[in-house]
Amino acid sequence: MPVSATTDLAAVTPTTSAPIKPAAVPDASVPGAPPAAVAVPAADPRGPVSSVLCTLPVTLWKSHIFTRCFDATDRRDRTSLVAALSASRAMFAAAAPALYARPPLARLSYQATKKIFTDAVLKSDRPDRAPKGRHYGRMVRDLPLAECVVEFAEKKMTDANVHAIVSLCPDLERLSLPFSRTVAEANHARRLSTAKKTPVPAAVQDAAAVAAAAAFKSPEPVLRSLGSPDAPNPGTPTAPPAPPADAPGLTDRALHSVARVAGEGTLHTLVIDNVYDYSPAAVAHLVDHAPGLKRLELQARFAPRHGPAAGDKARTGELLAEALVQGGAAGRLAYLSLTEIEIPLGAWGNLMLAIGASAELRSLHLSGVPLTPAAVGALGAVAPFLEDLSIAMGCVTDPSVVPDDAAMAAVVVRMPHLRSISLQQTVVGDGVVAALVKAAPANLATVTLVEANVSNVVALGELAAACPKLGWMDLSGCPRVVNNRQWAKVFNLEEAVNDDESGEPWWVSDDKEFTVGPRRIQEMRDCHAKRTGRGG
Repeated sequence: MPVSATTDLAAVTPTTSAPIKPAAVPDASVPGAPPAAVAVPAADPRGPVSSVLCTLPVTLWKSHIFTRCFDATDRRDRTSLVAALSASRAMFAAAAPALYARPPLARLSYQATKKIFTDAVLKSDRPDRAPKGRHYGRMVRDLPLAECVVEFAEKKMTDANVHAIVSLCPDLERLSLPFSRTVAEANHARRLSTAKKTPVPAAVQDAAAVAAAAAFKSPEPVLRSLGSPDAPNPGTPTAPPAPPADAPGLTDRALHSVARVAGEGTLHTLVIDNVYDYSPAAVAHLVDHAPGLKRLELQARFAPRHGPAAGDKARTGELLAEALVQGGAAGRLAYLSLTEIEIPLGAWGNLMLAIGASAELRSLHLSGVPLTPAAVGALGAVAPFLEDLSIAMGCVTDPSVVPDDAAMAAVVVRMPHLRSISLQQTVVGDGVVAALVKAAPANLATVTLVEANVSNVVALGELAAACPKLGWMDLSGCPRVVNNRQWAKVFNLEEAVNDDESGEPWWVSDDKEFTVGPRRIQEMRDCHAKRTGRGG
């Protein structure tokens, strides 16, 4: 339950024969200091529970009791906790893992993230904010900035603020960067903001620009070059002079700040809502400095607006793929998700070969990524060890870059370890179903073929029999599956039997949504066993 002013925490303190006497809290920085933590005076004006927090010994911080009594989303509780922990390094070191490394607080909630960084970073006019931010930052493992962009307001999502936030989180494991505003929107907002403010002297502006450039200096003087392996490259400046660090929107400097934290090796999940907000060289710099990166999600919106590839989606996609291959990040990935990123065939093939060489990738999600038959064939490099495959082509209008049945079936038949497969808005059909039956993945649990050309429902029954763990099939938008009289053959019926509730066979429907659940799939297995003589 959340801590409040009326909560009695005395019941959770250890039972002793004598009351705990107030005394000075030991400091771990002092040699010979005892490990036990004791209390400050009971009448503590710092918060409603500070007096109780400080009476507890260090051993109690490691128990599950406080994970139930402390509410990270409550401002009073957080203020009291930081006030208590800041008095003793030993107490803080003992308390942080117990409070934040166990459920339900392993991932800071949306409200907690918003309040923590509103207090620690965005309202940085008070000098006492920084110490609190450092205490909170040591606890943070999951930082969903993309979820907080609305609450922070886009004008607060700047390079300077992202730099300050991630610098407070040395043990960051998961990070999502929000979609940044376009340059035109940022410039318009900056003009409106400067029109309402008193003009700043030129000397002050120059000093601020120098300080901002120094703050965002990268660990390396230059970024790795892309696209010209044979030609000498003097390097790319790591701190672009414009726009200013406090301007709305995010630039390459935000990725440089993340790279500094990722160098510790703890960052394993990175989500970039719009990779086109940054130059491919900056993305390359980040993945090069993230040795622990295992999950990468890149989404693209609008058109690229950086460097020589500005406005050219294919060229930008080629450079991004090259960044993953050259730096070795492709071989470390276990999860890769690409959304609306156009990658030419040559770069796509090199990327798949680099991923396949390490056999680390387990999940591949592609949404709106153009795939020619040759590009689908390149998936064969990762097919033998892939467990989750998802391809959605809803926003692709060119039929020549939509996976067809023959090309997809040739790849699926080489996937014996599949757990789930989802093919949506593609032109695949009975060939993919037959390939799944032939591959017979023992762990296949879900099959999603939305808006496909599947018509052979008997093959679906064979698929249910070949995959013992299959429990769900989504065939929505497949017109030749719904109302197909061959379902009667799947269930060993001479004619269609009406359902008790609807008065007609269960597969007769006018709804576009059509799913087959665990009970029906088990019936399909039983009927297949009887029909083939493999069961009673």
